Amino acid sequence: NMFSFISIVLSFAGVLLIVSMAGAGDFNPWGYVVVLFSNGVWIYYCYFTNRRKVSATSTVFLFYQLVGCTILLIPYMLLHPLDVPALADWKVIWQLAFMIILHGILDYYLFIFAVGKLDVVVTNISVNLVPIVALLCNYLFFNELISAAQAAGTALVIFAVMLSSRAVGK
Repeated sequence: NMFSFISIVLSFAGVLLIVSMAGAGDFNPWGYVVVLFSNGVWIYYCYFTNRRKVSATSTVFLFYQLVGCTILLIPYMLLHPLDVPALADWKVIWQLAFMIILHGILDYYLFIFAVGKLDVVVTNISVNLVPIVALLCNYLFFNELISAAQAAGTALVIFAVMLSSRAVGK
């Protein structure tokens, strides 16, 4: 319906505001293409997971997602090798552990659970809360400032989640 479409657009605009201000507002058009593409992939993933009403557990879906991500990351890692000395810094190790545990495992486990319980649009837009959590964690743990555009983006995403929830009555 129209509320779902509006909430998707508002949520995407909010994510763009949050992401565009990361890294001192560097403009990279490919970054915006990736964000747009990732939203499309999330929508497809929601429909795929929601329609696949089999007895597979969330752990099985996480395993398939891990295999898919690994296959997609191998070409990137071959083209852009890791800076191994940078991995010795405790701040880098802390950030990687934080991202792996909270964003890589817990988020996706809860996401897969939510897809089975909520509307696909609500679930997809709720995933856009992840940049807000990352923004707040960067502020709390790493003393990064939040710009006015990022605050506006946060408000847009939260409003979009509320609008999409109201549109489906959940």
